[in-house]
Amino acid sequence: MTKRQKITTFILIAIVCLVFAGYMLFAHILVPDTRPEISASSDVINISVHDDRSRLMEGISAYDAEDGDLTDSIILESVSKFIRRGECNVTYAVVDSDNNVTKLTRKAVYSDYEKPRLSLSSPLMFDRGYAYNVLDPLGAEDCFDGDISDKVKMVLLGDEESISAAGIYEVRYSVTNSYGDTVSIVLPVRIMQRTSTEIRYQPIIRLREFLVYLKKGDKFDPKPYLESITVNTENVELTDAVLDKVNIHSNVDTEKAGIYEVGYDYTAENGHKGTTVLTVVVEE
Repeated sequence: MTKRQKITTFILIAIVCLVFAGYMLFAHILVPDTRPEISASSDVINISVHDDRSRLMEGISAYDAEDGDLTDSIILESVSKFIRRGECNVTYAVVDSDNNVTKLTRKAVYSDYEKPRLSLSSPLMFDRGYAYNVLDPLGAEDCFDGDISDKVKMVLLGDEESISAAGIYEVRYSVTNSYGDTVSIVLPVRIMQRTSTEIRYQPIIRLREFLVYLKKGDKFDPKPYLESITVNTENVELTDAVLDKVNIHSNVDTEKAGIYEVGYDYTAENGHKGTTVLTVVVEE
């Protein structure tokens, strides 16, 4: 390559670099990058727990000066834990072609939200000397997460280190849903010292539910919760005469929020008496 050709090549490269630098100067200084804008038709969206998650996108739009309408590119970045009952923060994000990111946060209010509910499949009554798990009867249901029974936890209250000897123990059961809402209830756990004969011949009283929730002021009748009585593996027909022999002990006061117990006992023809317990939670 001659000296003239080298000089010409150098000049051409310099011109290209100057043109590129000028373009970059124009693109990024004279015409700087602009971030996209996200807007919401309202600062708060009211929805139902039964709505699809896509409803959280309702009323959200995005626009960029270079790219135009970016509404279809908006993503639902995050949904916070509850900041108040049924209320959380929802964050949206959008990215333009220059990788500029814009975010927006607004509140979502679930107007029909209900706290998780604990349930009991059987009374918290266990026989000492036999295998038992004081968590087994506990269940939990949530309007968002469905069955969350596997998330139920327990804490033994009082001075005892374990539940073993016959007696009554106070246990706090609690469960937390995916939005961070925790409910708890303190229930007595009864460990009974029964003989094998008593276990075999004592009547088994079955209730339709073993844990019920009422609102203050609700009417309460314990009789309809009685489902069946079994003596020595045979069902006893719930005639009026049998029902008259079922003693019901209740301290439920639906005018006062709290946790109450209703005791049911029945003495069979064989002289053995069976008992069970219904727990009633009266809420504000």
